[in-house]
Amino acid sequence: MEIKIVDRPLWKGVAALSFVFAVIQFWGAHSYYSSAYFLSGISFILLGLGFLMRKNLTYLTLGNNSLTIHLRGFLSKKKINNHEIEEAEFLEKAVILQLEDERKYKLKKDWISHEDLVEFKKELKAHSVIIR
Repeated sequence: MEIKIVDRPLWKGVAALSFVFAVIQFWGAHSYYSSAYFLSGISFILLGLGFLMRKNLTYLTLGNNSLTIHLRGFLSKKKINNHEIEEAEFLEKAVILQLEDERKYKLKKDWISHEDLVEFKKELKAHSVIIR
């Protein structure tokens, strides 16, 4: 089972704002003949594209033997064996996975569609995980 990130309006707003800042930076590069403004403008365009394309990224992959959390900021993806997950607590804005060794992983519920969340619960139950 693969869970993609759900589209959020906030990300479209941040992308639009990034594109506005890019235009301002390109105007500054043209007016002041500065490569620093030009590079800043390119950075803002890349940032905006990153936010627009975020909805196409995979957030979680739940296989027969493991759960992989793909988007963890600047950290690499995390692979957890299914037998290590003791319980999953579904809160208002997060899903907390409690592992056997007392480690916890927090998943952002806002990033998962309702349909995927229901399917995720079913899959966790099938792997004998306690759901709260």
